[in-house]
Amino acid sequence: LGDTVYDEDGRHFGHVDLVEGEELEQYSLEGFAAKHFRAPPKKTLSRTLSRRSSKAKSLNPWGYSRDQIKQPLLLKICSNEDLSAKAVAIYQAILKYMGDYSSKKSRYGTELTDIIFEHPLAHEGLRDEVYCQLIKQLTDNKTNSSEQRGWELMWLATGTMGCGPAVLREVTHFLRVKTAR
Repeated sequence: LGDTVYDEDGRHFGHVDLVEGEELEQYSLEGFAAKHFRAPPKKTLSRTLSRRSSKAKSLNPWGYSRDQIKQPLLLKICSNEDLSAKAVAIYQAILKYMGDYSSKKSRYGTELTDIIFEHPLAHEGLRDEVYCQLIKQLTDNKTNSSEQRGWELMWLATGTMGCGPAVLREVTHFLRVKTAR
């Protein structure tokens, strides 16, 4: 099992192998997150109680959520204040594009995609962050319109920018699981 991978210029980048017998029925960012993500925020008593009372919220910290993030998902971005702020702004634009965050100011889809893709095109770490954010928002997303918009963003991401080898393996596995359904 495996795929040949090419970079943005069409040059051979490498080969991504799935582990023999790897489960294609479900996908979780949990294993990748344990190595590469910041720790999920600690739950306060009020947040814990509000999560229990709301069935709409996912208990998976690395799955779909309508909540904004205060820090990037990837550890390697957290140490850089500028990239950190850009990653948080990108996530908010993803939420708005997917219809999961209401905003008083109406924006066109192209304005939001500009926010989402402008800085990642210049910084590989932000490319990895965008892919992780998209996988997060497409995992356990039960809202059809939101999920459809998320797939539009994933399509744009895969057509515009590559990602690092570790994230590439996750993206490949995620896409295989989703297409196998």
